[in-house]
Amino acid sequence: MTNEATVQRADGVHVSADAVDARGARPSARMLGNRADHALYRWAAIAAFAVVVVGFSRTYYLKLLFGTRALPWLLHLHGALMTSWFVLFFVQTTLIATHRVQLHKRLGILGAVLAGLIVIVGTAVAVRRTARVLHGPTHGGHPLQFMGFILAVLLVFAILVGAALLLRRRRDWHKRL
Repeated sequence: MTNEATVQRADGVHVSADAVDARGARPSARMLGNRADHALYRWAAIAAFAVVVVGFSRTYYLKLLFGTRALPWLLHLHGALMTSWFVLFFVQTTLIATHRVQLHKRLGILGAVLAGLIVIVGTAVAVRRTARVLHGPTHGGHPLQFMGFILAVLLVFAILVGAALLLRRRRDWHKRL
């Protein structure tokens, strides 16, 4: 029995903490990740949520202050799901930055379910809005094109989330999705 420190690789094999890979990097250093990356992703999560809050403050988050009309339940559900997504994005980046990988993985399951609900509810919101505009007294713009755009965005979202789930064991790819 040796007193040598070991780390567990992603494939489950224990190796010496002093071992180096082909690039000369120690496993323990690679597992901690780049602090600059952690900061970048945390700030990206904060910035994304700030843009959402500012963009939807008058019509959703602070609607009572602005006297905006009441929203249908489906839009409240959509808003709650999307807010949860951005909060989860920040929580997940924070968990990785603080090396709480196991909890990050467990919350990833919630993220997958949440992403599925976002696609389903987002599709329903797009279809309902398009039907309301098309059957309303007047409709400006191109509601079918708008719906097509929203559905394309939801498809890209689903593809990116699916790729992140499939590539969850490849940290270098997963973190960019």
